[in-house]
Amino acid sequence: MRVASFFSGAGGLDLGFELAGFEVAYANDKWIGVKPTYDANFIVELDTRDIRDLHPDDIPFVDGFIGGPPCQAWSEAGVMKGKDDPRGSVFWDYIRLIRAKGPKFFVAENVKGLLAPRNEKVLTEFKKELHAYNIATYLLDATDYGIPQRRQRVFIVGYHKDLNKVFQVPRKSFHRNPVLLDIFYRLDDPDPLYTGGHSSRFLSRQRVAGWTEASYTIVATGRQVPLHPSSPKMKKVGKDLFEVQPGSRRLSIPECAAIQGFPAGFNFRYANITDGYKMVGNAVPPELGRAVANQIKLELFT
Repeated sequence: MRVASFFSGAGGLDLGFELAGFEVAYANDKWIGVKPTYDANFIVELDTRDIRDLHPDDIPFVDGFIGGPPCQAWSEAGVMKGKDDPRGSVFWDYIRLIRAKGPKFFVAENVKGLLAPRNEKVLTEFKKELHAYNIATYLLDATDYGIPQRRQRVFIVGYHKDLNKVFQVPRKSFHRNPVLLDIFYRLDDPDPLYTGGHSSRFLSRQRVAGWTEASYTIVATGRQVPLHPSSPKMKKVGKDLFEVQPGSRRLSIPECAAIQGFPAGFNFRYANITDGYKMVGNAVPPELGRAVANQIKLELFT
């Protein structure tokens, strides 16, 4: 069971597939800054060429393609330009390579903004381009798979029609809501930590998640990272506006990685704090990736 990974980042989705028994035979991400992290944790070396420059012959034989095309173009928090945004256009290069190689299956992970009504035509076109596949689309919640984080992500999974199968939503692996207290022993590492100001979006939308709650979504920028659960509750000072109280601190990069579900031994390497938060926040929680991978393994390889 071999897969090719695209938009690999730090390798959260790749790690999930490895934990399910898949071999990552190829990995690609044009962000050179993430290469030291990826290469330190996986056998295969990260190819940092732009996906738009890849030829199908550059990719070895694999059973499946996995990847999370850049989400900024589809994000509810962003401008949602979608296909018209250069960051969204690489989605179509992912399709180009799938069509050319014809793997048994593919996985495309993205933010839930992809399901917004304005993107309905884009999804229809996406499915039309991949008409050789039976395609299923699910919005999965990380808390259903043991991750103490409120993180909803879209998974589009296609099985080649020759297989005559359709991906089914993975069975929930957690029968209660996971909370930060479940990983308290990994939330006492305050270094390295972003100490700059908070973004206006953070002050209007974020709250402090306590120990008996799941974390707010771990994001890719330090200015919007949730506060540590030991921090005082934020004070409401206006309509949809909150003020951070004295004694508060953000979650550090290692703490964010723990909430994402990366194992303690995973080696993050980054040149600066901004890059560290980015590679952790952009990652697919490995256990969420493993749930999807296990379902594919059950349906196609068992």
